[in-house]
Amino acid sequence: MAKTNAERDKMTWEVGDVSALSHEDESFECVIDKATADAVICMPGGHDLVQKMFHEAYRVLKPKGVFIVVSVQANVKGLLQEVKLPWAIGKLPIKTCLVNGAHSQAQDHVTVICCRKKKLVFANKAQGLMARLLIAAKKKELMEKAESGDAGAAVEALVEKAKENKEGGAVSAGAAEAE
Repeated sequence: MAKTNAERDKMTWEVGDVSALSHEDESFECVIDKATADAVICMPGGHDLVQKMFHEAYRVLKPKGVFIVVSVQANVKGLLQEVKLPWAIGKLPIKTCLVNGAHSQAQDHVTVICCRKKKLVFANKAQGLMARLLIAAKKKELMEKAESGDAGAAVEALVEKAKENKEGGAVSAGAAEAE
C-alpha cells in the first residue's frame, strides 16, 4: 500500500497492533476499520482482541472524533455496543451479493457503523483537573491491565464512574458525558 500510494505525501503507512496502538491519546479526528475486526474476531481470542481494538480506537480519537467500522459480521456490530464506550452510534446497512453465502458467517449486507466519541464535559475547572489527574494516575494501571488482557474492565469502570458522577451531580474525579 505504501508503494501504491507513494505520491500521496500527506499519507503515511505504519504496521502496528490494533489492540495496543503506539499513538498518543486523542491523536486523531477519524479512525477507520475496514473489516479488520471481521478478520480478528474469527481468530482464537479474537473477541477480546476486538474489544481492545475498540478501546484503542476510542483512546486515540479526539473528543467528538469519528470511528468508522465497515463490517459484515453481526458479532462485530454487537460487540461494538457491548463494550459500552461513550459513543453516539449510527448504522447504515448496504445490500451486497455474497459469492459463497452457504459457507460464509457474513450477512447479505455490509454495515457501515459511524461512532462519534462523546465529548466529556466537566462541571468546573477543578473537576476537569481532577479527572485528568485520575486518568494520568490510572494510565499505568490500565497499560498493565491491557498487557494482562483486562483493559476493557478498567475502562468500563472509569466510564461507569463518570456516569455515576453525572447522575449524582458530584464534583469529583469523574466526568459527565455530553454529545
